Amino acid sequence: MRKTAVFPARDIQLFKKQLNIWAGNFFSALCLDPNEYTGFVKPYKLLAAAGEQDAIDCNQDVFNAIKLLFDKSPDWLFGYFSYDLKQETEKKLFSKPDFRFDGIQFSKGYFFRPDHIIEASGNSIAIHSFENPHDIFESISSITVIEFPGIKNKKVQQRISMPEYLKTIALLKSHITRGDIYEINFCQEFFIENILVDPPLLFNRLNEIS
Repeated sequence: MRKTAVFPARDIQLFKKQLNIWAGNFFSALCLDPNEYTGFVKPYKLLAAAGEQDAIDCNQDVFNAIKLLFDKSPDWLFGYFSYDLKQETEKKLFSKPDFRFDGIQFSKGYFFRPDHIIEASGNSIAIHSFENPHDIFESISSITVIEFPGIKNKKVQQRISMPEYLKTIALLKSHITRGDIYEINFCQEFFIENILVDPPLLFNRLNEIS
């Protein structure tokens, strides 16, 4: 059973950065930061999980796998569904195989039952942990936050060329004009190859400028 302790949130923005760095030491970790958006039912300033008691990593029958994990130990579960789960939930619409390049190759679903749960609301931080919550709080709070050093001499590439992108936009506009569709999310991937970065530091920087 997890033990719980509550601590004052003296500098929540600093704590968020420290938490991201601390969580980066675990194989399974997830930090949910609404960035002061108040439209949620419960006004979390932060909800995070790290470490795993159990986990599932699957590419088929994802929902059943999650149910089995929860039935085994009813508890908090954190994780993600990938976009490719559509091939399981909407088989008639997405029956053809997708041969587009996937350089990330996330599973269709990954969920874990965490060792540690950290939540911030109001002016306090609550830590629920199978270990000593006070030790966890000290481990996070003692982290020195350094800035992301930046990326030099690396070219940002796009997965879709400009002519192909404009051609696709024109085609989508024609479908909207005809009434085939009324709304669409069209995205493309931007990437840098052959680079080593510290993901928590990069995330902190991107979150600052987003």
